[in-house]
Formats: sequence, C-alpha cells, structure tokens
Amino acid sequence: MDHDGLLYLSSGSTGGAARIVDSRTGSLVATYQLNDPTGHFINDVALLGDRAWFTDSYGAVLYGVSANGLVPTPDGTGLIVVNGGKLYRVPLRTGEATEITLSGTTALTYGDGLVLVGHTLYVVQNRLNQVSVLDLACTWPTHASRARSSRRRP
Repeated sequence: MDHDGLLYLSSGSTGGAARIVDSRTGSLVATYQLNDPTGHFINDVALLGDRAWFTDSYGAVLYGVSANGLVPTPDGTGLIVVNGGKLYRVPLRTGEATEITLSGTTALTYGDGLVLVGHTLYVVQNRLNQVSVLDLACTWPTHASRARSSRRRP
C-alpha cells in the first residue's frame, strides 16, 4: 500500500493484470493489462519510488506501473490520471483507462500532481517548474483544452 492508501494487487495466474484499489473504500481505481490474460503469472509486487513493480513468475519480466497524479472526475464516477505526459479517464466501475484528447498542447511532460476546481484542471509539471491549466469538456471528460501555463520565477 502506498502513502495515499492505494493498494496494488496482482492477478496471479488469471488475467495478466495489475489492479489498484482504494483501501479506504474498496473501489477499483485502475486496471493495467500487463500482458496476455493466459500463460502468465503476475505475482509479487514492490513499491519503489513512483512505481509499483510486478513480477511474472512464468518469465523473466518486470512490469513497472506508475500513476503520478489522480483526481476524481467532476461527477465523482471515475478518476482523471496523468501518466507519461498524457491524461486518462478511468471509470471506477471498470477501471479501464481511456486517453483524454488534449487541445492546445501535445503532452503534459513530467505531469505529477492534479488539482480539479470545477471543470478546470491544474496539472503540476514538476521538472519543468510549471503548472498547466486545462479546461475540461464535461463532467466525464474526453477532451481538454489548454487555457494557460504558469512558471514559478526563481
């Protein structure tokens, strides 16, 4: 379990997946399909830095899963996640991530933290010392437009 109360689970011999569950509510936060559902045994998990590392007992493979920032959607039925410079929406019901199309920007490089105020999403880009401000299209976003960016002056 990480410091945010997220529990990282392996699927064992069925599913080839890793799951993240909110330990306070028991709600599924995300599912990561690491490989084919059959022929793999996703087994041990260790948290190191900003990643959860999963082993495959049937092969010499490690899988690293990282969800750097997340906030609930405006309607509370899912999560918005930043990872690898992209935004995703994750319905709590299924845990399957879908990329949110960005307009006015191509990536949210070094996206780390998220704050949502109404339909305005603030994305902390830690190594760029920048906060990007996005306007979400609706309560269950499929599209976000860059409103502005700000940098802290040294």
